[in-house]
Amino acid sequence: MNSLPIEVLTNIISYCPTGRPSRSHQCLGPYALVSRQWQQVVERRVFSSLKLRSSELDFFNTLYSAGGGREHRRSALRKLRFIIESIPGTHEALESEPPSERAAARYRDTEIAMHVLGKLYSVLSSWSLKKAIILEIEFPPETCLSKSAIDLISTTELVKRFEFHSTAQRDPILLVHIAARMHDLQEIKWELNDYDKSINSVSRRKARYDFAKQLRSLVETCSSLRTIELRFVNETPADESIVVPSILLPRISLDHLSESLKLLSSMTRLTTLVLHSVVISEQFFEQSKSSPKTPMWPSLSHVKINYSPMVADGGWFFEQEPSSEDVERFWGLISRRIALERIHKTQEDKAKVIDFDQEYDSEPDEHEDQIDDEDGYLSDTEWADPFRIWPSQRLEAMLTMMAQTAAQMPALKVFAAGSDAPSCAPYQSFQFCYLMPGETHADDLWNFPREDQHKHKRRLYWQVPRSWRMQDDLELAWRHLLGPESIIDYRDWNTHEH
Repeated sequence: MNSLPIEVLTNIISYCPTGRPSRSHQCLGPYALVSRQWQQVVERRVFSSLKLRSSELDFFNTLYSAGGGREHRRSALRKLRFIIESIPGTHEALESEPPSERAAARYRDTEIAMHVLGKLYSVLSSWSLKKAIILEIEFPPETCLSKSAIDLISTTELVKRFEFHSTAQRDPILLVHIAARMHDLQEIKWELNDYDKSINSVSRRKARYDFAKQLRSLVETCSSLRTIELRFVNETPADESIVVPSILLPRISLDHLSESLKLLSSMTRLTTLVLHSVVISEQFFEQSKSSPKTPMWPSLSHVKINYSPMVADGGWFFEQEPSSEDVERFWGLISRRIALERIHKTQEDKAKVIDFDQEYDSEPDEHEDQIDDEDGYLSDTEWADPFRIWPSQRLEAMLTMMAQTAAQMPALKVFAAGSDAPSCAPYQSFQFCYLMPGETHADDLWNFPREDQHKHKRRLYWQVPRSWRMQDDLELAWRHLLGPESIIDYRDWNTHEH
């Protein structure tokens, strides 16, 4: 067995089952006992991706420490999911302490989290073998940004990809500060979900504004970025009859997040941009008035955007199908709609007297969006009758801007964009996919053919409600980019199959 080449043995091991052992399922562990060579090959596979809790950091250091023939373990590590655990008793303290003390408790927890993260960096940096890893960080739910925590963030050159997935993160700008200390960071994948506040609450709008300001700093602090994947959700109302309020700052038409994302997209090394569920506006695609023919995104080759049906400055990108009957369904929901719109107005009035550039000295009011009615807690996202499936004139205009932007991208290979109606079936999405010759779309997020007989041509696929077709300006913009001998294909779905 020891005479087998490493490549052959590695291929054999790749067919062996992985995972936790059970009565019906073996793991790789027993194969490591065959010989020293088998042990190293097995451990290269087993130790390539690990989930590590902060309480296990000392054991991790021992497991991968120098000496003892563990070099193959260190060289094998590709991805590390690091779970930073809460300080014992923090949750209970937050439940029992008065509001004035809760912020201090959160800050203490964050400072400990930054200390533990620095300890992990120290362990990785102690290895004589310098390597790059993918790091996914899971923070305690109590984590909250503080100036003292920022000063405690350590630096590292080992992390090439920084991942974060959470519904509990209070301050997305903390991620930007951590990324800024990763000096050779090349990829980020952040999923930030916020479902617990009113659409236009002060805390949500401030978080969006602060995040936008900090994102701009990545242009200088993370100049090596090649891939950005961002999910930043502002929940869409399921009741499509309500008037969606603006989530921009009061009296300001500038969409700071769209402008910051546009600036990031212009980074010279950035080749892939993926946005999911982000509330954007036309400002994201606006060309510079001073130099309209200059490539706005010079290096981007792959762009995939799933935008919210809401518009950042208020309203919807979709409306009722023109041929359908304009009938009010669910009359019993009218009182709730009126109440929700009253909540939105209250939040707007609060926002008008807030200085959004001022740092919070205490934690935001956790109950600012909780307004009760006779039926209990009012939610923007309670189910109601869906009918917005047809692109509005405003969306048509933004789609035209997308085509014009694509024409100014010299490195472009794939451009896909679309939006999902919140209550529709998965296949009832409004989206398009533009492919350069030779490109195939292999992402399951977009329901387009992976292979076809026209892949040597430029192609534009649409997945749209039946009978929708591009209007003159939009079609002209795309045909200017597609040129002759190109393919435009519509994949229709029935608008009555909700």
